[in-house]
Amino acid sequence: MGNLITRVILSVVSFALFVLIFLLSDQQNWPLWATITLVAVLFIMFNICFVWLYWQKKKRTLDEDDDAWNDK
Repeated sequence: MGNLITRVILSVVSFALFVLIFLLSDQQNWPLWATITLVAVLFIMFNICFVWLYWQKKKRTLDEDDDAWNDK
């Protein structure tokens, strides 16, 4: 359940940051390369976070499988 809450919070934060970046870049007249670079970096960081969360969930189920295997 905690993993689900973390994914929802991460999704909301990522959406808010992307919208904020585009609003700031429009208001501040940032160069296009700066906006694209910042969005790409944030996209990669959030994908790494989601992969890490998935790996944590998978690791927990793998540990349970190992415990079940060792009990036999």
